Amino acid sequence: MFFKKGFQMSANYHYLREQKEVIASMGQSLLHSFAPFLKKGKQVPALPSEVQKCQIPPRNNHLIDDYISHVGGSIDAYRLIVPWHFYPQWAVPMVAKLYQNIPFNMTRTLNAGCSVIINHQIPRDADLFVKSRLKEIVNDERKILLVAEISTDTKEHRDALIVEQKIIIPKRGPSAKKSKKNHIPYHADKIGTLKIPKRSGLDFALLTGDFNPIHWIPLYAKAMGFESTIAHGFSTMARTMELINFEVFEGDVDRVKSIDIRFTRPLRFPANVDVFIDKNKFFVGHGPGGQAFLMGTYAQTEENS
Repeated sequence: MFFKKGFQMSANYHYLREQKEVIASMGQSLLHSFAPFLKKGKQVPALPSEVQKCQIPPRNNHLIDDYISHVGGSIDAYRLIVPWHFYPQWAVPMVAKLYQNIPFNMTRTLNAGCSVIINHQIPRDADLFVKSRLKEIVNDERKILLVAEISTDTKEHRDALIVEQKIIIPKRGPSAKKSKKNHIPYHADKIGTLKIPKRSGLDFALLTGDFNPIHWIPLYAKAMGFESTIAHGFSTMARTMELINFEVFEGDVDRVKSIDIRFTRPLRFPANVDVFIDKNKFFVGHGPGGQAFLMGTYAQTEENS
């Protein structure tokens, strides 16, 4: 197994200052949700919403290296570029601002998945020009689905990274119902195992700024209807893609052109789960025929298709 020992969390609380934008935006969103009067009079905006823009300086190199190590990637493979799956570190604040202006309670949000197109790799030393907008809202009897679009430009490349991010607000609490559509095929091939310790929730929060308490505060997670803290969907996604990079693409991080991922079940800490491949489909779970916690598809660059 190629995963490296994770970074030492106790030595990296200084990364909190790297996450001030994320923490501030999430704090404002929680304030708006816990204080109903701040939502009073707000309505669902016309869609797609007005585009928000922001220029972001290059990310801290030590932060990027520790993040790569944490999710099991090769620092050498990303020596000059930023992993595409690190995008939540700068995208979450933009998306959180979009959600401040809608009349929904955001304290119960769950990450439902994302679609990502990697048009160009992002250099580590590049300023980022980020645009975001609320693209779609689906409100039915079971849930509210929010779809945001985030594009990241550099000076050299427009739309270097395009993301469609989906979150849901359950109306009936976390569902224990198992869907036949989310099972791992019996013929899928196992390529490795993800070993995710309980402390990973706070570790990942320190590295990305996603401090949603359901990932690192057990009492809060239980109050939200979970048995214990659950893994960040983005963390499981990053670990899965780095395993695919190593086992399927022989360490070539340029092979993936696009992905589409669904987070289908909460993954409780600590976790030992396997990753399976079926052609261009991948699954995370406990075995063929079982329910997947994450599932998705990938497309390769044209020269590798």
